[in-house]
Amino acid sequence: MAGSSAGGRVRIAGAVAAVAALLLAGCASGPEPTPTPPASETSTPTPTPTLTPTPTPVAAPDPADPSSWLISADGIGPIERGAAYPDAIDSLTELYSVEPSGLCPELVYLRRDGAADVLVIRSEDGSLVHRVWVFGSVRDPEGLRDGGATEAGIRLGATVAELQAAYPDLELVIERPSSTVFSVGDDEAGWIIFTAVEGVVGGIAAADTKFTPQELCA
Repeated sequence: MAGSSAGGRVRIAGAVAAVAALLLAGCASGPEPTPTPPASETSTPTPTPTLTPTPTPVAAPDPADPSSWLISADGIGPIERGAAYPDAIDSLTELYSVEPSGLCPELVYLRRDGAADVLVIRSEDGSLVHRVWVFGSVRDPEGLRDGGATEAGIRLGATVAELQAAYPDLELVIERPSSTVFSVGDDEAGWIIFTAVEGVVGGIAAADTKFTPQELCA
């Protein structure tokens, strides 16, 4: 009986050792846990870049095509207010006849068949462009030729109603029985002046003041 007990204890001890060996083997064969990287090593989402819209370039006015000219407080087409004279009209001298006025030395007319007349009013010493006008005859069926348009689409031949609709802040500067003068702008940026005869725009100017001078030479 003693031998039998000893043998039983040996078998139990062997079984315990075998189970322990299997548990250890199971632990050894299992997947190792993946270490968590430090916070400084975690990937940071790349921010989406903000796209800045590219402004559409404004085409330069074509001296040969007055319909492409922009009329603004800064000037009319290629003629800029404040620019040096005669450099300011260099691009037009082969297309337009340049005619000094007999009224006063500051006035220069540019004329061409099929286009609106242009009047350049220079500074007293003649070195700078002071104001620029495009104009025509409202009473002549062929007198209102193209001389460009404002950003709001107003050009020679527009009606006063169209002018007022395009510019809600338009100022009535002078009112006469058959003619009116309107202005839009400010003293800092300059003014666009519109003269109308019998309700039709016959002259547009880029000027430094909202008033038309009593005398062209002023």
